[in-house]
Amino acid sequence: MRRVVSVIAVQHLACSLLLISCCVALIFFEVTEPSTARIGLWSGSLLFLPTVGTVVAAFSESHGNLTLILLDLTGFSICVIGNIMSLIERKGNPIATFWLEFAALLFLVYDLILL
Repeated sequence: MRRVVSVIAVQHLACSLLLISCCVALIFFEVTEPSTARIGLWSGSLLFLPTVGTVVAAFSESHGNLTLILLDLTGFSICVIGNIMSLIERKGNPIATFWLEFAALLFLVYDLILL
């Protein structure tokens, strides 16, 4: 029998669900304990772009690899900038923001490996 969904598509979907949970957690931590630069809010909302890219990669047969690579690299740079900002700024909840950004960074690297 032929598989309905490939293993790579399931991995892309799992990666996108983990990225969505990181985005929501970043926004939640920022709303509950705000920082001056609003690190969690802007990085959590901007990380939805690569998440949409991973969902498209999961459900699309012929997806544009270059577009997905650019979206993942954008998310990668957002996570790196957010991590640097959370290390500099000590107001709010910088430890939770740092680790959530780091987890999102690892999921984005894994998504790049899947491509």
